[in-house]
Amino acid sequence: MDTLTYREPTDKSKRKMFPSVSFIIPTLNAGKLLRGCLDSIKSQEYPQNKVEIMVVDGGSTDDTLELAKQFNCRIVHNPRKLCGPGVALGILEARNDLNIFFAADNRLAGTNWLKLMIKPFTDSQGVVGASGPFVVDRNDISLNRYFSWVESSPFHYFLCVNEASRKLYEHTYDIMEETPEYKILRMTVEKFPILGLANGFVLGRAILKDKGSNGGLLLNVVEKALSEDLDDILPVVKMIERGYKIAYVSEGGVYHYHLENYQQFLQKYRWKIRNNILGGLAYTNLRSYLSRQRKLKERLWILYSFSIIWPLLDAAHQLKRDRDIAWLHHPVICFLLSAIGILTVLEHPGHSFRYILRRLRKL
Repeated sequence: MDTLTYREPTDKSKRKMFPSVSFIIPTLNAGKLLRGCLDSIKSQEYPQNKVEIMVVDGGSTDDTLELAKQFNCRIVHNPRKLCGPGVALGILEARNDLNIFFAADNRLAGTNWLKLMIKPFTDSQGVVGASGPFVVDRNDISLNRYFSWVESSPFHYFLCVNEASRKLYEHTYDIMEETPEYKILRMTVEKFPILGLANGFVLGRAILKDKGSNGGLLLNVVEKALSEDLDDILPVVKMIERGYKIAYVSEGGVYHYHLENYQQFLQKYRWKIRNNILGGLAYTNLRSYLSRQRKLKERLWILYSFSIIWPLLDAAHQLKRDRDIAWLHHPVICFLLSAIGILTVLEHPGHSFRYILRRLRKL
C-alpha cells in the first residue's frame, strides 16, 4: 500500500480536499479491543480537527468509557445496548460531512486510509458510499483469518459467492468509472452485495435527506433497518435500489479481529440466529430481495452444511488460492451454524412455526 505524502493544507484547500468525518463506533464492554481501534484512527495522516470519534456505548462496565475519554472521543449513551440501534443513534448525532461505520474490533490498514476513502467523494459526482476490502492479518489466529477471508458468514458466502467478498467486487460488477484510487461499480439489486453499514463503510451525510424517486427519506429507511430490523445490509440494498453510486477502494483495507475462539463463535452466532428466528429480524427482511437463484441455494444450505464433503471441497479450493490453512475451519463452521439453527427451532417450536409461516408468505 503506497503512503501519500502528508502536507498541512491551507484553510481553503482543507474545506475542499479534507471533508469532516465522524467515526461511529457502537460498543458494549469492548475495552479489550478498543485501544487498537482508536490508535489506528488517531494515527491517520489527516487534519485531526476534521475527525470526530463517536463511541455509542450500551452501558459498558469495563474500561471502555475510560479509554474513550483518554482518546477524546465523544460519548453517546445507547439505552438499547444493541449494535444496530447504536449505529442509528450515531447517525442522528453526527454532524460531519461523512459518516464512517466502524467497530471496536476493526483496525484501519495504513495511516493514509482516510485520504484514500474520501477520494471518491471529493473527485466524483454523485458518490454516496464507499468501501474497501477486509485485510487478512497473517499473524492472527486461524479462526479469525478464516472469517476475514469469508468476510461475512459462511451462509452468505455460500448464497452469494463473489458478491459476499469485497475483494471480488471489481471482478463481479461492471465498472462505471475508474481511477487509480477507486472504482465506481454498477451494483444491482438482483445480485446485491453482502455489504453493510459496518467495517469501514463510508456514507455521505447529505444523501440521508434524499427522498429518492420511490419515496421515503433515506434517513428513515436506514434508521428503521438498523433499529427495528437490526440489519446493516438492508440500507445498502436500498441505496442500490435507488440507483446511488457506491465506490470500491481497493487499498482502503480494514482488519477485523472478529473472534478469539470457538466458544465465542458459538455465543455470538447463537445470539444472531435466535434473534433471526425468534424475532423475525435481519435476514428475514433482507430475504425479500433474494433472486430466484439465491432462494434455490438457500434451500440447499442445510444439505451443503451437513454434507461436510461439499464445504470441504470449497475449503480445499480456497486454501489452494489463498495458501492459508485457516480455510479448514470452513466445513466445521458451516456444520455448527446449521446445528445452532436446528437446535433453536427445537427449543422454541412455537416461535419457529410462526417464523416458517412468515417465510412461506414471502415465497
